[in-house]
Amino acid sequence: MSALDRPVREAALAVVDVETTGLDPRRGHRVCEVAILRFDGGEPTASWQQLVNPQRPIEPGAYRVNGISEEMVAGAPTFAEIAPQVVELTRGAILAGHNVWFDTRFLAAELDCLGQPPIIPPACLDTLSLARALLDLPRYSLTAVSSALRVRAAGRAHRALADATLTWGVLTKLLVFLAEDDIVTVDDVLKVQHGSSYHLPQDHLQVPAPIQRALSEGLALQIHYTDASGRTTHRRVNPMRVVAGAECPALEAYCQLRNQVRHFRLDRIVSYDLIEHEV
Repeated sequence: MSALDRPVREAALAVVDVETTGLDPRRGHRVCEVAILRFDGGEPTASWQQLVNPQRPIEPGAYRVNGISEEMVAGAPTFAEIAPQVVELTRGAILAGHNVWFDTRFLAAELDCLGQPPIIPPACLDTLSLARALLDLPRYSLTAVSSALRVRAAGRAHRALADATLTWGVLTKLLVFLAEDDIVTVDDVLKVQHGSSYHLPQDHLQVPAPIQRALSEGLALQIHYTDASGRTTHRRVNPMRVVAGAECPALEAYCQLRNQVRHFRLDRIVSYDLIEHEV
């Protein structure tokens, strides 16, 4: 049985959360704290948190969010020192997080700096995407979702271990909702997460085969997209669903360039390539 065919509660699962010096690793921002909760067959097997010396200043905006000061990380190990533990705790596990692409993107950037390959999990479960699909809320931040589901965790909000614990609690509650509709396997949950349960009927919409596959298998896409001004950009996106638009159907996807959910008109996607493995 493959990892995707297993019930989520029976799979190897690592809930990850990172705190960072800023929002974009391409601008040199680094990890300053990481937490990983590991579950094997539904049983907790590891709970780990570590401050990290980012070897660069922490931006004021980041400090206002996570409260991690440069004094707190001055004597902490560098990411190079903790990388083996990060890799070992996530080995073979499905990764879960709230906006998990943010966390995995930073981890991939840190490993790349060390000349190491990224963590390639069997799948990534995103509680942000699942909450959007299952809950009707005005906001979908981890604080808002956990509050709506009455999930609590000890510790300061926006610190890695507290947020990882909240994420696990949120995921557990959402899995209960899904189980009521007999959605229990990793593959079935991924279909809800990426919106394949909510796509427009195919007899009303011609969705290109690569996009269909990306939606059904939870794969990422590399796209060339032309915006309304005629400017073409190169983007890596995580498709969620295809939605109706005022002029043309659009792909709703998490855009790694903008670090947010965006809509891309299908008639403006110049080309697209499937990414078989996404960190």
